[in-house]
Amino acid sequence: MSRNDATPTKMATAFVSVALGFTWVYWLLMYLSRKRSLPFSMDGSIPGTILAGILRDFGPAVAAVSVFAFYQGLGGLKQLWLTVARWRVSYWLYLLALLGPLGGACLVALIGVLTGSMSRNPKPISPVHFIPLFFFMAVVDGPLGEEVGWRGLLLPQLLRRIGPVAASIVVGSIGGSGMFPCILQMARSPKRVSGSSF
Repeated sequence: MSRNDATPTKMATAFVSVALGFTWVYWLLMYLSRKRSLPFSMDGSIPGTILAGILRDFGPAVAAVSVFAFYQGLGGLKQLWLTVARWRVSYWLYLLALLGPLGGACLVALIGVLTGSMSRNPKPISPVHFIPLFFFMAVVDGPLGEEVGWRGLLLPQLLRRIGPVAASIVVGSIGGSGMFPCILQMARSPKRVSGSSF
């Protein structure tokens, strides 16, 4: 059997192994960095930032591209792109997904200020400055970093074998388990972990 004849199980297993492997390698590098066993720091250095971007932020996407390229070649990469770029629902739902969290965060802040449970500190940067960053992260970080792998490769492979609800539960469980090293990292040194690493 050639690589092009890969079963959905083989592709899904290879993807999960590589994606979760990236997460654990990232955690190991963070651990070694904190023990000063690396020639660079993982916290803020250029090599550390590049490795974090590849392993932590874009690990599932890199894993999906690698698995598709290995098993199905250029045709598989084209199939992955078509899966990612396909509009499945009406455009207003995409707008709701993009603007909804921002609106929800603004509503929570407004309620907090009105009830007195939150106060505005004039020293930090104005929240308005974070709006462009929010849109950049909403487009680049989740959809391109993780969803290419979880929904672009793993979910379609699982849907060939099991139903949509079971496949969604499996994808969510595996994707969530990939967060375990970050949670472990936060539990060991909560003061040194930025919000971006979770």
